[in-house]
Amino acid sequence: MQIVIDASILGCACRNNYYCWQILDRARKYRICYNRSIFNEYNSVINAEFCIESVFLTSLKEWRTLLIDKFGKKTQYASTEEDCIKKLIARNKFKERDAKYVYIALNCSNKIIISNDHHFLESGRKCIESMGIEVMDIEQALDNI
Repeated sequence: MQIVIDASILGCACRNNYYCWQILDRARKYRICYNRSIFNEYNSVINAEFCIESVFLTSLKEWRTLLIDKFGKKTQYASTEEDCIKKLIARNKFKERDAKYVYIALNCSNKIIISNDHHFLESGRKCIESMGIEVMDIEQALDNI
């Protein structure tokens, strides 16, 4: 299975949320699709001040290393013409920096994004799902991965 994990899940784990850490830990069994921009966002979260005292900090750093060495799948953006994500960005309903997760998911075989971010779970969900991508929140991810 190939999945995309939004950096909000790493941020949630940095805030000592055990369920978010469980998602990251379970995801090691799968291929995590990412690109340089997503990896850089993961680094920013792990190196952020709010993450320094996390009980999961060492595990998150190990997870990041294993992403490159073992279970990660470096993926290119899917090319799209006009799509609903671009329209949501134009109306300030979706952040441009979050679009990368959608375009990477389009090139992953299972087309799944796991997120704790309201842009994915609320304002963008209908659009993202219309593109054939499944959006999972923490609870859904725990039930399915």
